[in-house]
Amino acid sequence: MGVFGIITPPQLEKMVTLDNDVTLSENTTEIGTAAVQSLKEEGADIIIALTHQDKEDDRELAASVPGIDLIIGGATIISSGTRWSPPVTAQRQ
Repeated sequence: MGVFGIITPPQLEKMVTLDNDVTLSENTTEIGTAAVQSLKEEGADIIIALTHQDKEDDRELAASVPGIDLIIGGATIISSGTRWSPPVTAQRQ
């Protein structure tokens, strides 16, 4: 199993003050794809993304990055891929 995390710059900037030399990328598809590839190369057979971003961004990540089996976001859980299809959303009541 492999796990990676994504937080979008707007969410991060709400929590911490960043130095001027910090570079943030808003391309979560590119970052997610690279993370999935790296984890699979290391032998991971299940990939979990831990995110702190809007629910719609989680849905976009699920749709645009093949290989993610489960996305656990702040208030959402979205699964995608061949193991749990179609994607399911669960929210705390």
